[in-house]
Amino acid sequence: MAENAWKAVFQALALNPIEICYEDMVENPSGTIGALLGKMEIVATGSLNIEPKIKRQGDDLNLDFRNRFLECLGS
Repeated sequence: MAENAWKAVFQALALNPIEICYEDMVENPSGTIGALLGKMEIVATGSLNIEPKIKRQGDDLNLDFRNRFLECLGS
């Protein structure tokens, strides 16, 4: 629903947004930024070797809580 609202806004403003998928950015930030710059016709003058400054915080305990929660939902 919200996605359609954004599409309507972009259409009303005659804008053609560049879409970036979160999963692509997480999996390959350098490639995603490189593709974005290419679509914007910008030539990178430096390295696109991007290292995320944050790390995944989830662990097995989080997974256990998730699974227990989903089991309770199913009951």
